[in-house]
Formats: sequence, C-alpha cells, structure tokens
Amino acid sequence: MAGEMSVQFDVGTGKICVYGNGFWSFPQATAFFDDWKQIIRRIHAAGLPVSAFVDMTESGVQKADVAQLIATATLGLYRDGDAIAMLVPNSLAKMQMRRVLEARFHGFFISRSAATTWLAGRAFSRDYVGRGASSG
Repeated sequence: MAGEMSVQFDVGTGKICVYGNGFWSFPQATAFFDDWKQIIRRIHAAGLPVSAFVDMTESGVQKADVAQLIATATLGLYRDGDAIAMLVPNSLAKMQMRRVLEARFHGFFISRSAATTWLAGRAFSRDYVGRGASSG
C-alpha cells in the first residue's frame, strides 16, 4: 500500500500531531522530512520544546533506504526538552524505529494510552523542573 503522511502543528504551543500509513517512497519521505525539519526549527525559534505524537499504526516496517533517511534527517535536529512519542503497529516496526531514532528524544509504543501517558509525563516533568520546584 502506498503511504501517506500528514502533520498538524501549533508553533505557539510546540505541539505536533503526525499521521502516517502504508509504505513511503524515498522521494515522499524526503519531502516530508524537509518539511518536518522546518516545523521543528520554527518551534525552537519560538523558544519552545517540541511535543509530538506520531501515529504510525497503519504503516509498516519501512524499506531500508527510507529508514536510513529517517535516521539522517532527524540526527541532531532535536534539543533538550523535546519529546516525540511514536505509536507503531507492532514490535518489528518498534524495533526499526528504535534502531534509527535517538532514544533520548523518542518513546516507542504499541499502546496509544502508553504513548500519550509518556508524552504527558515528559511535558509535566519538563514544566515541573523548569519552575525550579523544590521538595518540602
């Protein structure tokens, strides 16, 4: 099945929602990640961290050239505080994404509730620490 990818984002909040399905061609993935980089840079330029939910439950394991493109297109793109929750259809897709993406910024999930909980927890932790919370 030919793939599609769509993205919605809010530069004012740093929130991004991505939906992808099927299998992507190399040119299609290249165009998407060119746009992705611009979105991330706009959010960072606004002084905000990225908080992204990427729903890939209707996609499959991507071809090796596309997986490599994902790795190289995102390398060095993210900064401290960014969080990207990847919802994937199965363990094989989870292994592929885990192998090509930086674990420091990404969480990989088969469960939607686990993905949203992780993303909310990262945002809470970032906000809590950012306010100089103290014990006591």
